[in-house]
Formats: sequence, structure tokens, C-alpha cells
Amino acid sequence: AKTKYFANEALKRSDGYDAGTAEAYNNLAFVSIAKMQYAEARRYLMSAIDVTDNLVEQLVAEVQLMRLCQRQSDNKDFYTHMQTAEQLIKRICDEQSELDAHQAGRFVYAESELSIVASTYFYYVGLDTDAADMLNRIDPNGPVVKDTAQLLNYYYNIGSGGILHDGTSDDICQAEFNYLVRCYLLSRQYNYPFWEANSMQALSEHLVDKDACTTLMHNNPQEIEFLNVDNMPDSLLAGNLAYRSLGVFRQFGDVYQIAGAYRTLAQCYWAIRDYNSALICLNDA
Repeated sequence: AKTKYFANEALKRSDGYDAGTAEAYNNLAFVSIAKMQYAEARRYLMSAIDVTDNLVEQLVAEVQLMRLCQRQSDNKDFYTHMQTAEQLIKRICDEQSELDAHQAGRFVYAESELSIVASTYFYYVGLDTDAADMLNRIDPNGPVVKDTAQLLNYYYNIGSGGILHDGTSDDICQAEFNYLVRCYLLSRQYNYPFWEANSMQALSEHLVDKDACTTLMHNNPQEIEFLNVDNMPDSLLAGNLAYRSLGVFRQFGDVYQIAGAYRTLAQCYWAIRDYNSALICLNDA
């Protein structure tokens, strides 16, 4: 609600400043995507592209169009928007010295967001190597460190699975757990409830596996104690994290993530053989 309010205020005050108008449209599109109002999001993004010749805001819009295509399985247009975004990045790099501080920050955001969105797309279509390659384009010690939300996004994407391949299955599980705990701790420290909820949901999906749960509980007692704020028994911690994640997503208002949290909670009920509750969660999703 706050993002939408300030984006609308910026839109009202941006008369004669086309880059500001485009940025406001991009922010409104972000809200619409979160609420799964995809037709409205597309209108905002096309308006952002049409209203300005500012390459950075056009890039932000193209990357959000990539996310929109990923959410709607619009595979052909995904690649079209990705190609356009890559071309814009090359053009911006040629003129990067002319960007002011705000536009430079927006460029860092858009460039890393492209890698994250593309990685997510490739992961969901089963191209794990391509998904990993896209995330590897991001330097976790580079400019992205200055954008806390992007850094949390990076930690979450690696921790949620499918990206790491070196080592045994236990090694990979532990490394993913480490990334997710890092995401959880930083999100709480800097007040990013969206990433706090995402990290709890992904941690729940790791702990719902009985063997992984036993190993992680044994090897990470301090981290588990920090996560287990309600002193749940080991067998119920995954469900507790999923339930807490659902509560945060409801408050945040992201319909897509609410549905995902219900799905994860259903997995947790299924694991303890409460099939009726699992079915209720799936129907809610």
C-alpha cells in the first residue's frame, strides 16, 4: 500500500519530468505484479517505455516485463524482452559516466534484477545450469551490496535450491541453509518483511524433508534455536515457519507469495499426515 501511495504521488508531481513519470509507472507495475493484476501491470510497463527516452527506466520496465512473462509462462515474449534488456545494458554501459547517482543506483538494481529474474525463469523450466550461470553474473561483493533488497534476493535465490551443485547432497543442503539463514537475519535486521517471509518459507521447505531436517538440526543448533521463536518440537518447526511466512505475506499483500506459502504449509501438513489440513491449504492456494 505504501509503495502504491508514493508511486501515485510521484506520478502526480512528475509533469515535465518524463524519467520520473516512467519510474512511477515502473513502481506501480511492481505493485500490480505482486497483486497478480497482470493486465494492469503490462499497461503500466508499456506506458513507462513509451513516456521516456531514459534508457535506465526503459531497462527496468523490460526486466519487469520479463518477470511478467515468467509468471504467465509467456516463453516467446520472455526471450524478446530479455534480448531488449541486454541491448539496453550495452547502450547504458557506453554512457555510464553520464548517469547521476540516482540513475546509477537504478541501473545496478535493473542489471542484477535481470540476472535474478532470468535465473528464476530458467530454474522453473528445468535449465538448472543456465539458472546458475545467470546468478553467477552477480558479484555478491560488488555494487549489489549497496542495495540490501537485491542482496537479500540473491541470498534467497541461491538458498532456495537448484543453483549449487558442488559437493555431496548434505554439503549442498548445508550451504543452501546458510544462505537462507543469512537472508533471514539480514531481513530482520534491516526490516525487510518480504524477504523475511521468503527465507522462512524456503527454510520450511528444507526442514520438511525428514532426513535433511535431522542433519540440519544436529549441525546448526544455534541457528535452529534462533529460528524456533515459538519453541516448537523438531517435527513441527517446518510447519511453524511456513505458517509465520504466510502471516507476513498476508500482511504484505502479495497474492502470488500468499499462494506459495499455502502450498508450502500444505507440504508440512502432508509430512505429518494431516491430509485434511493439507487439502484445505491447497484449496486456499
